[in-house]
This record gives sequence, structure tokens and C-alpha cells, in this order.
Amino acid sequence: MWFNDATAGKMDGFLDVAIDAGSVSCRSDGLADVAVAVTLTNTAPPEAGAEWPWWITGGGIEGVAPGDIATDVSVAGNAQAFLGGVWQNDAIIASEETTDAGFPTARARVTLAPGASQTLEFRFTADGGGNADPVIQHTPLMRGLDVGAFDPVCR
Repeated sequence: MWFNDATAGKMDGFLDVAIDAGSVSCRSDGLADVAVAVTLTNTAPPEAGAEWPWWITGGGIEGVAPGDIATDVSVAGNAQAFLGGVWQNDAIIASEETTDAGFPTARARVTLAPGASQTLEFRFTADGGGNADPVIQHTPLMRGLDVGAFDPVCR
């Protein structure tokens, strides 16, 4: 998993990230759904866009409002897994899908105003064996990161 700051500034120091991963077996074909939930929160104060210099906020250069944080989140599944899409609020959203070094990978962008939070759930389908046990590796971040487990719902 990796995170790419799309703000064109230095706002990623105000980005909190939490990751939860799990798998569920509820498919008639015996395959498991692996889910990785990524929650991003912009901890910048409400006045950041108006009061901070452009070189911190990005100044709108990349189409991101000053004070907002735009982040491209990419999650890769096991090499034998199949992409199952990216979900937000129980609805599938647009994402870019590719194979990176043999791993199926989905990417979605999150743009957050100061104080806002959003969760994306990346889904993969894997066989019911060891391929269904998620392992989290991620880009180093400026702030601490919470990694946990959860029981995803069947979709």
C-alpha cells in the first residue's frame, strides 16, 4: 500500500491514517473476499487554507483548494488475487486498476477539507487458503499510523 500526496504542498504532515484489514468467506465458489479499509483524516485547522503560505497548502496549483489534502491511495493484493473494486459508504466508486510488479493494484483519490475524514475499502478476491490472510505494508508516513483488523461484510 502506498500514499501519494497530490496536493503539491506540504499538507501530508496533517494527515492521519488508520488501516484495518480482514477477510470473509461467504461466496458460493469458496473464494474469500479480502478487504483493506483505509481511513484518512485532515487534522489541519479550519483557517489553514486562508492563513498558511501557498508552499504549505499547495495554493490550488493542482486543483486542490488551499487547506485541503488530496491523497492517492493505492492498495495491492496478493499476486493470485483478483480486484474487487473500491468502496465508500456501501457503494463502489471509480478507481484505477492495474497490475504492478505482478500484484493486482487499485488506486483511488481522497480529497479532504480541514477536519474531514473518509474511509475507502479496497476489495480483492482470493482463494480460501493463505492468500486470504492480509498483510499490511505501507509507505512511511510523517505521522503515526494505526493498523488493526476488522470483519468485513459480505458484498
